[in-house]
Amino acid sequence: MTPPQLRMSPPSEVEPNATLALSDFPRTVATMGQFFDARGEPAYLVGGVVRDALLGRGMGDIDLAIGSDTDEIGPELAALLGGRPVSLDASRGIVRIVTGESQEAAIDIGPLAGDIRTDLGRRDFTLDAMAVPISDLLHSEAGAPIIDPFGGRCD
Repeated sequence: MTPPQLRMSPPSEVEPNATLALSDFPRTVATMGQFFDARGEPAYLVGGVVRDALLGRGMGDIDLAIGSDTDEIGPELAALLGGRPVSLDASRGIVRIVTGESQEAAIDIGPLAGDIRTDLGRRDFTLDAMAVPISDLLHSEAGAPIIDPFGGRCD
């Protein structure tokens, strides 16, 4: 398995103490964090939502990597968020929760492929190979660490 591509800067330039706060994300993230926290389930914000938070951009879709059965969790989380679950890719266990009045906002939930670092290594670009543990967003006043094993922040 090859790590993500699009390296523009060496990984040594990644700041080891970089963090993001709950306030950097849409309010839905706090609700999702409480949902997974109550179940003791690992859940990570991954990919573009982390990149957009770092850049201070508005966010559309939210991608999650979770350590549990997405077919079971998807409908429960959708009900909590007032959305509806849709099987996006049954063979890979990816479920989309469509939310909002216009049903345009989406939360894609996929199962962790091993641990989070292994999961990030399967992504296509280093910019999308970053993650933030949702539980840490809820419980750390100092912010949650950005897991960035391939130097995506530098790209």
